[in-house]
Amino acid sequence: MKRLLSPIFLPVLLLFFMAVPPGVYALTITTAPLKIDLRAEPGSIVKEGVVLYNQNDIAITFKGTITNVTFGPGERGVPIPAGIQGPYSLAEWMNLFQAVVTLAPGEKKEIPLTINIPSSAPAGGYYAQVSWTPILGKQPGVKAIEGVGTLVILRVAGDVAEATRVLSFGDEAGRTLFEKPPITFLTRIQNTGTIHVAPIGEITILDSRGTKVVVLPFNQGREVSTILPGGDIRRFETTWDTGLRFGKYSAILHAVYGETGKSLTATYSFSVMPMFLLAAWLFISILIILFCIGLLRKSFERKF
Repeated sequence: MKRLLSPIFLPVLLLFFMAVPPGVYALTITTAPLKIDLRAEPGSIVKEGVVLYNQNDIAITFKGTITNVTFGPGERGVPIPAGIQGPYSLAEWMNLFQAVVTLAPGEKKEIPLTINIPSSAPAGGYYAQVSWTPILGKQPGVKAIEGVGTLVILRVAGDVAEATRVLSFGDEAGRTLFEKPPITFLTRIQNTGTIHVAPIGEITILDSRGTKVVVLPFNQGREVSTILPGGDIRRFETTWDTGLRFGKYSAILHAVYGETGKSLTATYSFSVMPMFLLAAWLFISILIILFCIGLLRKSFERKF
């Protein structure tokens, strides 16, 4: 069993972004890691842990639940409950050491998690989420809206098909002419294989002479986005925010994914034309045309 993403404590989710009435406050709760990405053999037992942190000045009791997940609409990778997912079900193999946990004010605690993988488990990807919901009871002045969760992704070893395709790359509205940066490149990638993948790479910007202008990271950082199998589509937005630019450019996407480092590439050509430069160019062009007309007229008058 090989762990892909070590559990780094990341504060997340729950400063509630809403107006709170006087005398009422929202709970601040964090969990870590946000995602556990694992590999294991059929018949093995995987032991992990999720951390809960009560950042409030009152004791809070949490109820833990495990659900299968898929990703919701919108191509943004938001996990939603999926019930029994057939070949992708993982929740049925998972057990929490404690389903109900009470934390004192400021207390942090790791809750053991066990995954029992059947020896008959087919190769492929399995997906679930461990969620924690506050049980408030009758606590005056406290308002909580939702819980926090950890996404669990498991790859069971064996033969799988890794395949993706770039559905689109460029401006979301299809524009190829911009007045000025920032310019956002939208990349839509579909997983056509039988296992989740996480394409990681770069977007290189070249000018009209082929000179490298900048290299932008693509799907990199602490939380790499994973695309589920079965036709799942994920959108990635990469912004080029720079100073004054003028001319023709090319954006070249190059990413790799899978066990053997399969390649994904795409190219998008566009131009940057600031309006004040365009207006100046038109003004100068008109002056040159008028000047040439004047010269021709004088030449014509001399001849006759």
